[in-house]
Amino acid sequence: MTDEPKRRASDFAPSSESRLNLMQAQLHEITKALGKMPEQEQKTGMERHAQTVLAAVTIGLIGWVGISVTEGSNALAKMEVITGQLQEEVRELKSHIRNATDSHVGKDEMREARNKCEEGLQHLDGRVRKLEGNG
Repeated sequence: MTDEPKRRASDFAPSSESRLNLMQAQLHEITKALGKMPEQEQKTGMERHAQTVLAAVTIGLIGWVGISVTEGSNALAKMEVITGQLQEEVRELKSHIRNATDSHVGKDEMREARNKCEEGLQHLDGRVRKLEGNG
């Protein structure tokens, strides 16, 4: 047997420092291969502000559209109620017009009634003249 100390598996594993160096080197190689930095790191502060403003405007527009749709649906519901009331009133008016038309006296009937009244007046006028002339 040998006097060599027993070695553990951890003795063969790289240290955490060397693992970190290895990972950084790999990241550097990948970045170099891509030829540029990742997109997030390339953005300037102005681009970030512009994106924030654009997002705020988009959210504002979405909110405005939502409110407009809600107001429109409320107005439509009110219009439907008013339309129903107006339809009922029109039905009532038609009914009144029919009743008035049914009880309406036509021109010919009115002429006949007027002629009868005039004849009655002439007859009375003739009687009054006779009575005054005799009296």
